[in-house]
Amino acid sequence: MLKQAVVLLGYACNLNCRHCEYGEEDRKLSLTERQLEQIADGFKPKKVNLMGGEPLLSPLFDRALEVFSPSPVTVQTNGLLVPQKLKQLERVRQVIVSLEGNKRWNDYLRGKGTYEKVLKAVRLLKEHSIPVLLRATVSRQSLRQVDYLLKLAEKEADGIYFYPLLGEKFFLGEVLWLFERMSKYKNSWIDLPSYFGYLGAGGFCAAGESRLAFFPDGTISPCQWMNKFYYLGRIGDDPSLVWENVETFCRLKRPPEDCTSCQFCWTCKGGCMLLSSFPCPLKYREFVQVREGDGFKQERARELKVLLRGVVTC
Repeated sequence: MLKQAVVLLGYACNLNCRHCEYGEEDRKLSLTERQLEQIADGFKPKKVNLMGGEPLLSPLFDRALEVFSPSPVTVQTNGLLVPQKLKQLERVRQVIVSLEGNKRWNDYLRGKGTYEKVLKAVRLLKEHSIPVLLRATVSRQSLRQVDYLLKLAEKEADGIYFYPLLGEKFFLGEVLWLFERMSKYKNSWIDLPSYFGYLGAGGFCAAGESRLAFFPDGTISPCQWMNKFYYLGRIGDDPSLVWENVETFCRLKRPPEDCTSCQFCWTCKGGCMLLSSFPCPLKYREFVQVREGDGFKQERARELKVLLRGVVTC
């Protein structure tokens, strides 16, 4: 049985964000109803994250909720179709809505008028008692948006998490500042094992270990960011063969030499395999000592562990 399945229903989207990696040809790709059933029957996921593109735009969205029931489902959306899909969203565990920063910055990246529509969607979800988290991509250029987003999430949502822009080169001081800012807010985190280590918990990369991603072209990968790097099989393949490839992948996940002195190295295993440009503060002993003596950060780690039991993120 698979702990977490990330299912990308299709790449079609009603936005054209500046940092989106999918082109026009990609947006034509979509899973089929049969493939949804093969994922559910062959892997029996305990938790599911429906993504896209824009999952609420997919003609398979309603069917996906049926196929994966009664597993708790997370829906990751840009928020624009929330009012039209509110009835269906009352059946999910929580909704993750993308928001990049204040109105000027968000609308620059995602399109004019999207900030107000997203905020309206978040408030609508809260009015109907549907748990909602914010998600933001973080780059060196968007670090100035972090404080704004943390305060907004504290007021409007149930939490917020960040994910670094792939390929972005961060400096250690920037990472430490980011970790410290997030640690001051409840239910806020960055989806990296090093952040949970910074809080005093043994964070780990779920790719392959507890998560598989299923793509609109039918491929299966350890996580939703690895489809161009690691191929485990195709939807419809014998699941036992896919699991053999998963076991091989997990055996190859070993911590780099410069991580072996860290107490979390065999849970973290070097962190996200795609973010080598994001420096880990735990490699610097002076920061480890501060972390180990900070009860406030460890309390934040305990709060996050409770929250994340029902959430599929990244």
